[in-house]
Amino acid sequence: MVLDHLKTHWDGKQVVEAHRLTQLLVLTLSAKFFMGLEDSCRIGKLVELMDTMMLALHTIPVNIPGTAFHRAMKAAPAAREIIQSFVKEKKEVMESTGNKMHDLLSYMIATPDPTGRFMPENEIADKIMGNVAASFNSPAMTTTFIVKFLGERPDIYDKVRIEQLEILKSKKSGEALNWDDMQKMKYSWNVALEAMRLIPPLQGTFREAATDFTYQGYTIPKGWKVYWTVSTTTMNPEYFPAPEEFDPTRFEKATPPPYTNIPFGSGPRICPGKDYARLQILSFMHHLVIRFKWDLVNPNCKITGGMNPFPVDGLKVRLQAQPSQALVVLRTYVE
Repeated sequence: MVLDHLKTHWDGKQVVEAHRLTQLLVLTLSAKFFMGLEDSCRIGKLVELMDTMMLALHTIPVNIPGTAFHRAMKAAPAAREIIQSFVKEKKEVMESTGNKMHDLLSYMIATPDPTGRFMPENEIADKIMGNVAASFNSPAMTTTFIVKFLGERPDIYDKVRIEQLEILKSKKSGEALNWDDMQKMKYSWNVALEAMRLIPPLQGTFREAATDFTYQGYTIPKGWKVYWTVSTTTMNPEYFPAPEEFDPTRFEKATPPPYTNIPFGSGPRICPGKDYARLQILSFMHHLVIRFKWDLVNPNCKITGGMNPFPVDGLKVRLQAQPSQALVVLRTYVE
């Protein structure tokens, strides 16, 4: 699916908008895996609606025209309508054909709870919408900034490419990547970790104080809501020397102290999609660096601050295709 995406949206292009295309990729994947949806028109519309909704997740809830919150309040029912209509379509197909389908939506439709009650269509749509939203913003953001950092640092790009070529060299022609290959992508994953350290996909979250405690002279009572931020830790030189520098090797030199770089959270509330995100990110990196080299059209592209940082110009990159005689040329490059 990653290869199909690259062939359709990247091959033959001189300049692409990386942020929008990574959003399209991650939603194409989640739509397939969670819903079995492969309609590119509906997926494209969902990308636009989800992007509008994500931009308003951490805004003041003022529902008046012209605000991000108002736009999101209009986008949410439109996205829900697309998903709910597909739920109904799929339910009718499953009932008429008796076919079993292997995705989350099919399971929700076909499986009753212990009392024998089947989940209503609107409830299924809401749960699917939650899964799609959770799998949309963070992986798209991380993938976008990986493209940015690799475009800025040819030395790091070369190291990632050499690692990926070694993996390609071990595969038969046309053989797909597998989980063992992912475990070999140690440097590439360090690049992803460093991207998530510098620009965390989750800027922080709320928790409830389990007991009274004192922090910097302030007493926080049990039961109060507290908000912990990520960047205040990931940019702390006590834990990450030269924190402004993009340095994937810092994860090779020493293991960061616990709870200092936790883009997926930690403990019992760790993100259940961690391995899904890792698989998606590494698969994309593998195929991208093998097929392309690139540079940034605007090296000074502004990155918005706040809870959902993103490149204002969409991160336009200028592509240069790698040699087409893939296996022969690439194996020679490694050897």
